[in-house]
Amino acid sequence: MISRSPATDGRIQTRGPGSCRGLGLATQPSLRVAPPRLVDAPVALECRFNRELELGPVTTLVLLDVLVAHAADRIYDETLDCADASRWQPISRLASVAGPNYGVLGETLRLGESKLP
Repeated sequence: MISRSPATDGRIQTRGPGSCRGLGLATQPSLRVAPPRLVDAPVALECRFNRELELGPVTTLVLLDVLVAHAADRIYDETLDCADASRWQPISRLASVAGPNYGVLGETLRLGESKLP
């Protein structure tokens, strides 16, 4: 959730145009990690680095351990005890040498009965 820049070798930016403060994004303290989380994010994950796996000459898979997951009340379903994807529009950042690319959910399909109560 915090901007990272190759110019700083991936270190967290705390000042400047790429930081939360520089972008005007409100933050609040995280519970288990040092970087703050975004106030308005519908979902926030507090993670610890696990390891990197080199998959190719320019491809690295980064594995993280999720320590805490936060979900905003507006997307959380008390009955299911989880975030309801029909209540929000998740977006993902996709790695690419062509630039920052993002993905969104298209059509969602249900394959069989839900395992949730």
